[in-house]
Formats: sequence, structure tokens, C-alpha cells
Amino acid sequence: MNFLHSCGLALDQWIKTSKSHFFIVDASLSFVTKIKDMLDYSRGNIPFNYLGVPIFVGSPKARFFQPVTDKFRCKLISWKENLLA
Repeated sequence: MNFLHSCGLALDQWIKTSKSHFFIVDASLSFVTKIKDMLDYSRGNIPFNYLGVPIFVGSPKARFFQPVTDKFRCKLISWKENLLA
């Protein structure tokens, strides 16, 4: 936390702990509790989206990318309608 605080001072950018999460896979409850206490962040769950892109562990699954493909499909339909009009 001291490092993050120092970076915040140097860059004049601050981390909101209420919006911050840490992600960890296959860790014991005691280890997760230690990290949570040190950082004062909540634990996030995988899979999750970051900037609209699915973040996951393991092989990609079609359901992770469905929102991305749906959004892309809507954009294509809109562009097609505008070009044909």
C-alpha cells in the first residue's frame, strides 16, 4: 500500500479502494484474508469484464464472448443501414 500511495503522490492519481478488487485463483482462505487486510480491497471473481473484454482463466468459452459479438453485430447492422440509406 505504501508503494501505491507513493505512486499516487507522484502521479497525482489516486486509487479508490471502494472500486478496487484483487483477483486470485486457488488460494487458501487465510491467504486471501491477509491480502484483503493488507490492501483494503475486496476480492473479485473470475470471469469478469475489463473495458468490455472478458478476462478468464483457462480455455475461452463462447459464452464469455457473447456480449462482445452481440455488440459488434449491432454496430455492423447500424453501419449497413446507414450505407444503404
